[in-house]
Amino acid sequence: MSTIQANYEVALYYKCLTTAAIFQKIAEDIKRARDGGEDFIDGRYWVICSMEYLCASFPWIAERTIRYKVDKLVADGFLAAAHHNHTPFDRRRWFALEKEEAMQQRGREV
Repeated sequence: MSTIQANYEVALYYKCLTTAAIFQKIAEDIKRARDGGEDFIDGRYWVICSMEYLCASFPWIAERTIRYKVDKLVADGFLAAAHHNHTPFDRRRWFALEKEEAMQQRGREV
C-alpha cells in the first residue's frame, strides 16, 4: 500500500486535498530534477508533465479535474508553466515552482 502526500500550504489555500496532492506530485518531480541537476532553464528547474502521466498518478481523479486544478495552480502563481519542447507538435507542458522561495522562508519544505 502506498501513501499520498499533500502540500500543507496549498491545501490551506485551496481548502482542497486533491489540488494539494497534485501540486505535491509535481513539486516532488521538480525536486528530483533539481537534485539530479536536470532541466535547468531560465534560472529554474523544470519538469515535463503530460496529462497521461498525471492521470496515471491519480487514476481516481478525472482528467478534466486534473487539468482544471493544474491550471488553477498556474493561474494563482504556485506553478510556472511553459513549453520547452524540441518539436512544435509536442504539447506537453513544463512546470517549475513559482513560490518555492516564499515557502522555504516560512520554514516549509516544498
